[in-house]
Formats: sequence, structure tokens, C-alpha cells
Amino acid sequence: MTGLKESEVELIKGYILGKRVYDKIFPAFYDSISEQVEKALRTHYPLLEPDVGPRDKARAMVKLPHLGEKVPLDWVAFGFYGIDLYDFHIGVILLMEEWPVQYHIGLHIMEPIWSSVKNAAQSIDWKKDVGLDSAYVFEAPVREHRYVDPMRELDFSDLDGEIKHMADRVISYYRTSAPLAAIWAGQRKG
Repeated sequence: MTGLKESEVELIKGYILGKRVYDKIFPAFYDSISEQVEKALRTHYPLLEPDVGPRDKARAMVKLPHLGEKVPLDWVAFGFYGIDLYDFHIGVILLMEEWPVQYHIGLHIMEPIWSSVKNAAQSIDWKKDVGLDSAYVFEAPVREHRYVDPMRELDFSDLDGEIKHMADRVISYYRTSAPLAAIWAGQRKG
């Protein structure tokens, strides 16, 4: 093996220094979103189930074994009581693989829940109920059906503003999606 070019050494140096900053900011960033959402929703949804991706790698690998060590962890999610978090949740997903960092927020549903609530989900007026035109997408690698906001660039110069925006969006989606969770829970019991 030969030595690296100076430009390659600088890239590695930037990566290592950037990783230190990243490790300092995250998962505290996700925790801040979680705290704001819990503060707003806990009274009406006492069994709200928040989770932060960087702390959930083992469970993610069990739920998504086909992804192995490459399970996505740049997220915070909010589950509904009695339903596995990975099967039905409101998620904030950061796409950290490219610059600028972008994110989206929305409802994420896996099978078999999707087939049970699909018609009800499609009948929701997402623009009216969550305040933005949510797009339906199927995310094949994680096998999720999603209704999500348009992608938005993360403003690192205003992380407090971003946390507030994300928490507000999660709250809107959570309130709108709670009846879908209840449909699934009712079908499981019945």
C-alpha cells in the first residue's frame, strides 16, 4: 500500500473532526425533539413511546436483518401504545450521507399494519390535517409506507428553530395518525 495524497489526508482529517462534532450534537438533537413532543403530547397520550435511532441499533438490526450493520440510525420516532414502534410511528429522518443534510417528517407504517389501515390513511386530508401536502412514498429498504412532508434542508445555524419546527410537525402527524393506530389496535383485539 502506498501513501495517501495530501488531499486524501485532508479529507480523512475533516471526516474525523466532523465525526467529533457530530457525536457531540447527536443524539442530543434527537433528545431535544423528543422532549418537546413529549411535553406537548404526554397529557393526551400518556403512553407515547419515543425512541432515538443512535440508541436503538440492536433492535433495528433485529427488525431489519437484511440491512445488517447498515441500519439507518439518524432518526427520532414516536410510537403508539400497544404497537411495535418499528411497525407504526411518526418519524423524523435525517439524511446524513450527503451535503446539505436534508430531512423529512411523517407517518411510517410497515406490513401487515399497512394493509389494515391503507384505506383510512388514504382518506385523510393530509394538507388540512397536518398543514402540508404529505406525499405517499414506499421506502423499500426499510419496507415502510410513508406519508411525509417535502424534504427540507437542515439549518445548522438555527438548530433550536429546527427542533421546534420538527417537534411541531411531529405533533401534527401524531394527532392526525392516532385514529389509524386505534383502528389497528381495535382489529388486533377483535
